[in-house]
Amino acid sequence: MLTVLIADDEYFIRQRLKKIIDWEELELEFIGEAENGNEVIDKISNAQVDILMLDIKMPIKSGIQVAEYIMTNNINTKIIILTGYNDFDYAQKAVKFKVEDYLLKPINKETLNEALLSCKNTILKSIEKQQKIFDYNNYQKRTHLYNTILDFNNIHSLYKKYPDIKNYDSLLFIGVFCPEDHDNYISSFINHLSKHFNELNKKTVLAQSFKENESVSIIQLIIKSKTTIKFNYINQLITNYITDSVNVFISIGDFIPINENWTRNYNLVWNLLYQRYFIDDNIILSKIHYHLIKISQNQLL
Repeated sequence: MLTVLIADDEYFIRQRLKKIIDWEELELEFIGEAENGNEVIDKISNAQVDILMLDIKMPIKSGIQVAEYIMTNNINTKIIILTGYNDFDYAQKAVKFKVEDYLLKPINKETLNEALLSCKNTILKSIEKQQKIFDYNNYQKRTHLYNTILDFNNIHSLYKKYPDIKNYDSLLFIGVFCPEDHDNYISSFINHLSKHFNELNKKTVLAQSFKENESVSIIQLIIKSKTTIKFNYINQLITNYITDSVNVFISIGDFIPINENWTRNYNLVWNLLYQRYFIDDNIILSKIHYHLIKISQNQLL
């Protein structure tokens, strides 16, 4: 739900505004109120405020000064100005600071809720557009990574298109066979790994998955420094994630330098999954259907 902050120096106006907003119907969440400009700035600096209902005339800092602060600092908050002054100069400044709407007091319920709905729709369209851009860019990057795995592109081509990859020195492939609810399992698995890696250090590991068929995906971990992520740590993360709920096989490759050819290690992890029904009992590290396998110098341990 999108969040709303109400800022007005008059207590009873704030209470009336809270009362006449159709919170449930609009699917908006009230997260607080403020009575002066400094308090508004403090709140939007410490919490995500999607919509700010902002009185122009407030103590310490005016609504216009707050709007200027939001624009200058690129804070992603939409503003609906509330004012008792039908003044062209105020309206002109409000437009300058990209205010979404300008409502004159006393504000009736219908006008307020229409303004909030319009503001909400603007935000949702912006989010949808940003998501499409993110999805497209992510698709492009995943395609380039996969082409590097298949040796259609070399690592220098990858560095040229995505210079941030130069900050990483190693990679590791993890093969996953999961015939039931595959996509959700892979998504949850990657979130589990990423969560723990980010606890160590933000962007220590970049994680991507490549779906080979309906039951098999290969996860690629691009690691900033091999010294910060030990194989035993990854092994333990996977072991902790495994449960007895579905029939899953997981294979793990060796760490390899990122500037080496990726294809061989990728194929080793992928091909090992074909052997899942011919594995000796002595390499079953967890009970029932789960098998954790390590490839080391082309040998199964």
